[in-house]
Amino acid sequence: MKPIANSRAFAPELDVLRGIAAVLMIANHAGFRLLSAGDSTSSSSGAVVFLGGFAPVIFFFATGFGIALTSRPTGAARPLGPVLWKAALLVVADQFFYWPHGIACGLDFFSFIAISSVVVSLVARLRRPVLACLVLIVVLLALRYGLGPIWQAPAREPMLLQWVLGAHAVAGVSYPLSPWVVYPLLGFVLGRLYDGFDMSSGRIRSACLLLGSAAALVLLGMSLLLAVFSSSAFFRWGVVSAAYFLLSLGVLSVAGLVAMQLTYRLPRVASALALRGVASFAVIPIHYALLHLCAAVLPPPLERWTFALLLIAIWPISFAAASRFAAWANADLLARHRRVLVPGLLFSVAVLGYATLRLAAVEGMLAPLLVLVAQLMVAGLLGMRNPAPVRVIPTQVMASRRE
Repeated sequence: MKPIANSRAFAPELDVLRGIAAVLMIANHAGFRLLSAGDSTSSSSGAVVFLGGFAPVIFFFATGFGIALTSRPTGAARPLGPVLWKAALLVVADQFFYWPHGIACGLDFFSFIAISSVVVSLVARLRRPVLACLVLIVVLLALRYGLGPIWQAPAREPMLLQWVLGAHAVAGVSYPLSPWVVYPLLGFVLGRLYDGFDMSSGRIRSACLLLGSAAALVLLGMSLLLAVFSSSAFFRWGVVSAAYFLLSLGVLSVAGLVAMQLTYRLPRVASALALRGVASFAVIPIHYALLHLCAAVLPPPLERWTFALLLIAIWPISFAAASRFAAWANADLLARHRRVLVPGLLFSVAVLGYATLRLAAVEGMLAPLLVLVAQLMVAGLLGMRNPAPVRVIPTQVMASRRE
């Protein structure tokens, strides 16, 4: 396999991988929202809900992979301003998961995407970023599964240290630094490898399929052995067990192979599944709103066959709405009025945040509707382009000078 010289800032497989993550996410959230406790944890429906729990793994991996493609070494460090701006917007959007419940702040999915983006972007500025990522992965895993479990007096640990170690749950935090940040770091490493090869070559894809399948089998087998012989449960809430971490890497390998095969063998399916850019953000508030609507119309718990039918409907509606919204957010019209729209949207998000906090104890669809509108506004800010530079034709310049 010979690496190619040209680098790319776009990978169709990455968009398909995000789509796979979104499908899993919707299945997981729908299961816990609409099924009974028994159906969401047992039988075939429970298996679907459990598999959907790997969606953050794929999303975080995709974050690092995307940064690898857009931060190629060019001899000049990329500005951190845009990264910090997007990270701040993601943190604000994340708080709308907490404010409807009267909680002032927390760290959930969007905030961890923000943290991952900043961490990986900083590492990408180093002279040898791939080596730095590998060293960080080893150190973080050693902290989590080596030092973390034997650390004494967990109640006295500073909250920041608990979050870094990841061995003990922290109130209001869904994703501790370790091992969750390993996924975007790993994504960056594999993104840099991907950037050097021509994936349109059937020989290279066959080699990737062989290596990926072998890695998936080894990781899945190791996770099962660990679960059986060390009584390590497949647990990821608050803390991530060693068995679950190995299993997640196996699932991630399978998801990557599926994305690659769909992209090159079933392009129509891949196109329908792909989520690019801000669409992968917008699908999250959109599917939450649809789940709230379903729960209002058909109070849970639902029968499993009813749940399956709703799930089949929610998937394409969420994807279609997110893609249309992303196209609108990237429109030239919005880019031309960016200077007015950005402060206006920021002010509107602040007003909606205050209203959401005030309505925390109010039941009904009003609070979820405010959350949907606010998070879509944030998505609009994330997707809004800078206005394209105006090209001035020299003859027009000369004519204006003569006038």
